[in-house]
Amino acid sequence: MADGETPLHRVRHHVCGANWRPTRFVDDVPYYHSCSLCKVIPRKTVLLPCSHVLCQSCHKGSITEDDGGAGVCPLDQEPFEVRQCARIRLSAMKVNSLKAYCWNQENGCDYVGTLQEVLAHCEEECTFHAVACPRCRETVLHADLPAHYVAGCGGGSETSAETEESSEQDGEPTSNDEGFSMEDLRAFLTELEVLDTDSPEQD
Repeated sequence: MADGETPLHRVRHHVCGANWRPTRFVDDVPYYHSCSLCKVIPRKTVLLPCSHVLCQSCHKGSITEDDGGAGVCPLDQEPFEVRQCARIRLSAMKVNSLKAYCWNQENGCDYVGTLQEVLAHCEEECTFHAVACPRCRETVLHADLPAHYVAGCGGGSETSAETEESSEQDGEPTSNDEGFSMEDLRAFLTELEVLDTDSPEQD
């Protein structure tokens, strides 16, 4: 994490589509709303006597007695009694007021908004989504993939002289598209012919 950067968190049970996605908020999230161990921001947290905060899942995993009455903090190994712990609720209004960076921030996007706004931006308008090049496997911006591929990238050509020679002997055309065999192409063309036959003629 660079100097001045806030830590990555994951929200849980808050915004459908944003839950569990590594999210960097503009400002530090109040420590009592974030699990000190897993950094998840749940609806409810548990404040231990040692001042560490756990989500309910991490708190449950820290209970050591069979009757659930006591446990040990996983961060400093301080024992605690469940009755000494305080439960803190995070309201939907508070969650909706938190400003977050776009999930494509590392790819160059500088958009900032609420979780709902970031979700809509990321799904509808963000141009900084990254994909893996099918040839060299390098991660590149989706918008840059055609130019990257045409430039030759670092994976080399998929077509070899041996493949071309074998194709000529078999009398079959080849396809450079990974995972798209001639059988796939024939099946696709057959399906198109069937659809064309079944479709009523139009004027």
